[in-house]
Amino acid sequence: MDNNIGNINVIFKAFTQLNARLESMGLGIAIPKTQLCFFHKKQEMDISLGITLLSGDILSKSQMRYQGITLDLGLRWRPRIVFIRIKTFKFVSILKWLTEKNWKISSLDGINFINAILRAQILLGGGGLSGLGA
Repeated sequence: MDNNIGNINVIFKAFTQLNARLESMGLGIAIPKTQLCFFHKKQEMDISLGITLLSGDILSKSQMRYQGITLDLGLRWRPRIVFIRIKTFKFVSILKWLTEKNWKISSLDGINFINAILRAQILLGGGGLSGLGA
């Protein structure tokens, strides 16, 4: 095992405990699909874990996709998160405006509308409510 991470045994123990807990419920870890990606302020780390469970290795990856966003060791996803945070703030303002009494739109419908737009923003990387100044 590589010692670039503070305490690799903690990570190995966590995976072992997770695997044991899942097995007690009749479930398990899908070794070919289980991946780890570490984010560190140095942004340049070569991490080789060498964790083996059920005769399969847990992969340590330099980048992975989660919720439509590609996360990587170089933290190049941070500007995307900032963009989404700004859009979310603007969408919440629009939601408050749309759910005022004179529009007769329920808060739940407004939230569903904003969630659909944010999901499209994340997956497609554009569009949204640009015509409304958001």
